[in-house]
Amino acid sequence: MLEERAEGQACLNKLAQSDALPALLLEMIKDDFGLRNLTTPGTYSMAESHSGGVSFSIFQSIGAALPPQGWKIHLSATIHNASAIAATAIPYLFGGEFTFKVVSDLRSLMHLNCGLAGISQIGKFITIYTANPAEARMVCRQLHDILQAFCGPSVPSDVAFLPGSLVHYRYGAFESHWLQSSDDGLNRPALFRPDGTLALDDRKTRYIRPDWVEPLFLDVEANAIDGVAPLHDRYLIVGEMGRNHKSVVYIVFDRFERVGRVLKHAFAHSYPYSDATSAIELLHHERDILKILDGRAGAPRATAFYENVDGAYLCLELVNAVSLQDYIRMVWANSGRGPNRAQLRAIVTALWFRVRELHAAGIVFRDLKPGNVLVNPSHPGQLTLVDFETACYIGDCRRSAATRGYRRGAASGAYAASVGEDYFAIGALMVYLLTGFDFSLMPDEAVERDLFLDILGDTVPKTWRQMACAFLAVHDERGPDIPTLDALVQSATGLIAQQSTASTSYTQRRQMLKVNHLKLASTLKDTILATAEAVPTTGGVCWRSNQPYAYGLDYPYLNLGTAGVALYLALRYRHHHEDEVLMRLAGAAQHLNSVLTVRSIDQPGLMMGRHGGCLALAIASHVLGEPEFEVTAQLLDTSFHEICPEYFNGAAGLVHQALMMGRLGLTMRIDHLLEDLVHAAEQPHRTVMERLDQNLGFAHGLAGVGFALSEAARERSNGECLQAAERIGYFLLEHALPLGRGQKSLAWPAQLGVEQVISHGWCHGTTGFGAFFLSLARCSTAPVFSDAAVSAGRTVGTSFGPLDSTLCHGLAGALDFLLDLEKFLGPDRIRSRVAAVASALMLRSTVKGGHLVWVSETPEIITADLWVGMAGVGAVLERFDPHCTVPRLLSCDGVSYLCGKLAR
Repeated sequence: MLEERAEGQACLNKLAQSDALPALLLEMIKDDFGLRNLTTPGTYSMAESHSGGVSFSIFQSIGAALPPQGWKIHLSATIHNASAIAATAIPYLFGGEFTFKVVSDLRSLMHLNCGLAGISQIGKFITIYTANPAEARMVCRQLHDILQAFCGPSVPSDVAFLPGSLVHYRYGAFESHWLQSSDDGLNRPALFRPDGTLALDDRKTRYIRPDWVEPLFLDVEANAIDGVAPLHDRYLIVGEMGRNHKSVVYIVFDRFERVGRVLKHAFAHSYPYSDATSAIELLHHERDILKILDGRAGAPRATAFYENVDGAYLCLELVNAVSLQDYIRMVWANSGRGPNRAQLRAIVTALWFRVRELHAAGIVFRDLKPGNVLVNPSHPGQLTLVDFETACYIGDCRRSAATRGYRRGAASGAYAASVGEDYFAIGALMVYLLTGFDFSLMPDEAVERDLFLDILGDTVPKTWRQMACAFLAVHDERGPDIPTLDALVQSATGLIAQQSTASTSYTQRRQMLKVNHLKLASTLKDTILATAEAVPTTGGVCWRSNQPYAYGLDYPYLNLGTAGVALYLALRYRHHHEDEVLMRLAGAAQHLNSVLTVRSIDQPGLMMGRHGGCLALAIASHVLGEPEFEVTAQLLDTSFHEICPEYFNGAAGLVHQALMMGRLGLTMRIDHLLEDLVHAAEQPHRTVMERLDQNLGFAHGLAGVGFALSEAARERSNGECLQAAERIGYFLLEHALPLGRGQKSLAWPAQLGVEQVISHGWCHGTTGFGAFFLSLARCSTAPVFSDAAVSAGRTVGTSFGPLDSTLCHGLAGALDFLLDLEKFLGPDRIRSRVAAVASALMLRSTVKGGHLVWVSETPEIITADLWVGMAGVGAVLERFDPHCTVPRLLSCDGVSYLCGKLAR
């Protein structure tokens, strides 16, 4: 490796004296070598782009014509040899006048190779676009010849030209063409079939060649498609258990021993922690630890170990179990709550004794987390620990590589391993078991873990709270010297009191959680304004989504994209009359007006269609007083041949939009849609099974249909709509699931006729069902509907642990519903639950780049979108005040409030 680095430095020193250096080297090595202002040949144009947190330099051969799709060739590299590979490959590419792009800097390459831009993007250092298959074959052969002295990681989406080669290839799109996915309504990258129709361009973690395209190298693909090729004679792959940037884990069938096994493949040339430690070295270390343990402490036995040009392979005995993470998700999905006391006791007892066995053998596990603990679902006390690559002997000086949220102390740097690391992780795991909070998904790792216990208050049993705090408070190297778990339970309070560095008091921590909503809302507003992007072609501004499934795309939708952010800006301006907000709102309206009228968005629907964009444009027009932005009747057309009755992008959502537009004096023809919804309510079960894909929830199921009908009943005093909504309400009550004793807390399954799944977000879960019942309670005299709304609120207010921060699936949506419920019930009826959810929402925030941000599903996803991002959080924070007088943003009263027609 040192020779490789020296070779790379020598190449750069030589190239630095050349007048024909490619400009890509400027950005690629500026942090390490300081080269500046390098030029490209005159036959090339050069541009910069940014995608998925990675910067690229794109070199377009001016005279070359490329088809819209074809064979892409990827050259992989490590951070240690990227400079030398570029110095060798780029002169060849310029000489052949090929169009190509290169990762622009070492930081971006590290980001790419660690899988942070997606597992399928690992290794794609240089991408070459070829004109035809013959050219692609030639480039593969020639680049392999001139680069065979170098090595690089495998590219998961591609096939390698030869085993161990850093040259990879796949067939894909060169230009942006989009096809709407039938699964989620999003536009996905697409390829043209020979008949001119579009097909999805699959970009997955395995090589997929379109069925109409001939193989580039038949013999290469035949060996690479199935199985672990070098071990194919012995191991038959049954399935893939998991994959990340450094390894993949398979379930395999051992043909020699005729048994199932687990096969862990560490990739060659992968340096997962940005130091000199390779993935193969980590797997060697894991093998050595498992050999010492020999099945003790719940560790699986290693049965074989292999190495070849593709990496190293560790074969393990197969255990009949699921990860603790999957087990807890299953418990929540089946019951709407976390594990019961018997399950908790079985898991914690087994975990306690497994860790003590490890420590007795002189070993610290160092990476206890939900994914590394396997549970037998039938007997949760039967635990197996997996992934020992970071385990080490007590006192060994090891670099930290444990998982964020479950590790104690610094995230990097070498330090002596101690048993206290494992005890701290047990405490974090106990909080996870008790609350549903997965600390690996928290944006701020420094947050005290027991804050989550404080948020939930009396809903967490005192004994279990004390035990979790006892583990979290361990600071000495011995850990709790207690022989049994029962003794630990009895001594928990004393253990906490004995610690020399006591935790912050309960009262002080509660003060930390007090939400200053005005300050947070203002700071978040600055962040959202800072993420706007000027669009020269429209003269306005847009917000591009950072969601992985829509990264960098400029959607004019409410769910994600500019329209949703525009709604948030309208609310912010209505409150505070800030000039900077007004300016951005005007830019958003200018952009939406151009996109909706010029691009002619065909997709109908409220959340992911042109109708939601029109609603945002109409509201912005009224707030700005700009009649030139008024929405045309053609854009609001609802004369579809057939449309699903769902809320998200179907008839129910369009009905609700029409009611909101009515508050602006704009008319949409919806009588035929209402008639269809009333008809759907006549036979709810049949509608769910035949027209709603068995969905009961708000976004895609029956609850959203009922909501639209109840809102129409209230806005139009329509008795027929009210009766239809009540029929749906009674049907859903028949499928309600009581949580705990009695029926004080209720939840609903997401679907009928399939395995029961319970969640608590807006899209499929309790928050959405509660929103429907609350709407129905406002116009129906039947008390059962208000009771159902209160029961849903009780569930959401105590079982919000697994939720993310968003309106769609998370805490912002839950808080939005609870604020509506509090307004309906009267002051202070549920204020403690509202405050608890608000506190949990606050803990999903952090500061990045000097800006306050809220993460979405994971700490890596930070996006301004309304329904799945920060604008939704901002909209709810604008409502969070002691008097709760601001209506929900996407509501009839909300539209009137935005346009100054409803007194605050």
